[in-house]
Amino acid sequence: MCIYRHALCPYVLTNDVVIAQGARLVIDPGVEIIIEKPLTVPKGIEQLSSSDTFAVSIRVLGALRCNGKPDSPIVFRGRYITAGEEYSHWEGIILNSTRSNEISVSYTHIHNAVAGITVSRGTPLIRNSLVENNHIGIRTDNGSSPRISNVLFTNNFFAGLRIQKANPEVYNSIFYKNRNIGIYSDRVSKVSINNSGFFGNGDKSVTGCSPAILAMKKKNKNGDSTDVFGNLKLDPMFTGTSAETKAIQAKTKALQQKSLKAPSPKELQEISAPTKQSSGRKFYLSKHSPYVDAGHPAARFKEPNGSLPDLGYWGGPEFLQF
Repeated sequence: MCIYRHALCPYVLTNDVVIAQGARLVIDPGVEIIIEKPLTVPKGIEQLSSSDTFAVSIRVLGALRCNGKPDSPIVFRGRYITAGEEYSHWEGIILNSTRSNEISVSYTHIHNAVAGITVSRGTPLIRNSLVENNHIGIRTDNGSSPRISNVLFTNNFFAGLRIQKANPEVYNSIFYKNRNIGIYSDRVSKVSINNSGFFGNGDKSVTGCSPAILAMKKKNKNGDSTDVFGNLKLDPMFTGTSAETKAIQAKTKALQQKSLKAPSPKELQEISAPTKQSSGRKFYLSKHSPYVDAGHPAARFKEPNGSLPDLGYWGGPEFLQF
């Protein structure tokens, strides 16, 4: 078995990369992979589509360890990005391996692809990642059943998650301000979406999925309305956003009305103090967010302190196994 470890930063790709069945690619935390337009159409590498012919793809037929760290992520992005041209600068990462138990993607940021990740086989684990500014965030097809946990899908053009003849399991993820649709399914695939949040997606949050998804009928432990699968339709309220400011103002006003006097400095501090560990962290949930402690109750998803997981990139355990 060949093992290729790239710790060079940044690492620039100008042609397709294929990880053969007997090979393993290991990418270290903090590595940035910049993808340019291909110099030539590579000989001996079958092109999967017309877009693949004109864009670089990374195809995994073997094993992949793409595991960053929370504050030292692995980053994939197109080279020449200008305003209005955020999408489709490369084909994406294509997972088509029988060794899905040897494929994991975590703390990875994927930008500017036709499809950030395409899963065409097996049950790979994709977790705690940011999938942003792609045409499609993650595409699943060909009977694959990826496990997706604590992934933030945002500003993808067509859909955050595209499902075609596949059976993905989605947990504790956020679909936030995708340009058209949060999740687009083919109406026949068996889709499991659990304890995830949807907000601000342009046309629809979900389409082609079970009508029970986002039919709000329950309340979770935070008192917020959910569907029977624990999914929410609320602003995630990231730190530093206007939503957080409004929440602080509303809680201050409610406290004042309840006590019929101005809140004490201590009470104001408890409400308005910055969220711990949020400094410099993009898409970090405010302590006032309805997505805090709103994740799936299974033991494997719990936070290191034993509490219920938060939704999104920063939530859940340090290590996750199915």
